[in-house]
Amino acid sequence: MTVKQTLGELQQLGIKICASTLNNYLSKQGLQKRVMQLKPFITPAQQSKRLAYAVKHADRDWKDVIFCDKATIKTNGAVRRWVWRKRGEEWMPDCMGPRFKAADKSVHVWAAIWGDGFSELLRLDTSESTSARGGFNSELYADQVLKGPLWTIKTTMELDDRTPWLLHDGSPVHTDGPAAAVIEDEGWQVLDHPPNSPDLNVIENAWAILKHELSMLPRRPTNPDALFEAAAEIWETISGEYVQVLVDSMPRRSDAVRIAKGGATKY
Repeated sequence: MTVKQTLGELQQLGIKICASTLNNYLSKQGLQKRVMQLKPFITPAQQSKRLAYAVKHADRDWKDVIFCDKATIKTNGAVRRWVWRKRGEEWMPDCMGPRFKAADKSVHVWAAIWGDGFSELLRLDTSESTSARGGFNSELYADQVLKGPLWTIKTTMELDDRTPWLLHDGSPVHTDGPAAAVIEDEGWQVLDHPPNSPDLNVIENAWAILKHELSMLPRRPTNPDALFEAAAEIWETISGEYVQVLVDSMPRRSDAVRIAKGGATKY
């Protein structure tokens, strides 16, 4: 609860105090002001679906689940960076970082991870998009992803007598006609991933690592080609051990969703 919300509730009870007084009181109680953690908004219906999913898959072996998703990386991609300095040194060259004007070029990428492996980073091509806004659509997903790297991953796992399960969210890109047809034709087993549940798709953690490492580059790429090249190099450094840790965290994530009765978790 924020200070503003607390003041509002106190006023409803007829208690009038100023914000500074409340801040001082909270500080004496050992509470500290921190940035609020943001999570996707979960409706009651979505919460019910998340809980049902966590219960249904409580005993699942996740090693043959292919966790996949697309992401957008940007040339400006600014994140908060910290520097150790003394008072009054904020404008010293070594204590400042560059901010590029109008550097808002983006690249759409896709990747997948599973129990003992991960795909290469794929650059998605929207140049032939037939959608109204020219974005990545179901037809492109079918052609570039389902018939490309996902087909290879599926075939390889089946040759090892494994049954691959596909995990992607319920976006129309993944479920509309062209993609749905390929999924059916190729006999994919698809998990019923609940909406607004990035905490139940471990590739989101890999995306966070990728974007963080991009933000820490001494010189941020300023054009899409250089940006993708840098991202692909970073992606290749992700270790199989890290992927295994992510996949092994799924039982704990499911437990957390059940404990939260379908609500948000720390993941």
